[in-house]
Amino acid sequence: MHWLKRYKFARRLYHAEEIAMEPWGERLGYRYKKPRWAILSALLDYVAHPCERINLHRAKSCKFGSLTKFLVIRLDHLGDLLCSFPAIRALRNSYPNAYISLLVGPWCIELAQLNPHVDEIVVFRAPWFDRAMDRAKGIAVVAQLIAGAHALRKRHFDCALDMRGDLRNIMLMWLAHIPFRIGYDDVGGKFLLTHPIKRNRWQHETHRSMDVVRAIGCRATDDKLRLRIPPKARYSIKHKL
Repeated sequence: MHWLKRYKFARRLYHAEEIAMEPWGERLGYRYKKPRWAILSALLDYVAHPCERINLHRAKSCKFGSLTKFLVIRLDHLGDLLCSFPAIRALRNSYPNAYISLLVGPWCIELAQLNPHVDEIVVFRAPWFDRAMDRAKGIAVVAQLIAGAHALRKRHFDCALDMRGDLRNIMLMWLAHIPFRIGYDDVGGKFLLTHPIKRNRWQHETHRSMDVVRAIGCRATDDKLRLRIPPKARYSIKHKL
C-alpha cells in the first residue's frame, strides 16, 4: 500500500481516518475551524487564481538584494511579537543597510522598543486584535483597514512580511500598494501575496516567523531569544526584589 503515497489524492485516501479527525479548515488546507470560513477562503482563492499567477510572475522579477525598506507586521499580542524577535534579527543580519519598520498594536509598543534591530515602530490599532474592544465587525473593520492602508501607502515600503498569517493583514499589505508581500497561504487571500508560504502546523511560532524571512533569502538559523533590558527596568526589578 505504500505505493499509494506517491500520489497526492491517494495520500489523502491512505490517511483518511486521520483526516476525518481534523477540523474542517485543515482538511481544506486552511487554518479556520469553522466550515463556512474555510469554504469561503477556498472559493475566493479559486476564483481569483489568475491574480495569483500574475503575482507569482512578479515575484520572479524580485531581486532581494535591491530591497531597502521593509515592513514587519505583528499586530497580535505580546507573546507573538516576542516569538518574532529571532526572525527580525535574521532580517537585519541579511539586510544590514535596510530600513526596517515594525507594525504593532499599541499594547506592544514597550516590548517593540526593546528590539535593537528595528529602525521605526509604527502603531496601528487593529480592531480584530484589540482585546479592549468588543469584537469589531463589518464596516468598522473595513474602515480601519482602509485608513491603516492609506497611512502605510505614504511610507512607500518595498516589501511587507506578515508574521502571523491573517487575511486582514494580507489585505492591509495589498491596499497599501506594497510591491512584494510575503505571508502564509492558509488563511485566504493567497492571490494577493507575491511570495506565499506553506505553514508547518507542528512548528513553534518562533520557527514559523523564521520561515517568513527565509522566503526573501534570509539565513535564519539562530532561534535564541535575546532581549535587551534597559538599565531603568533592571533597577526597578532589583528594587522590587
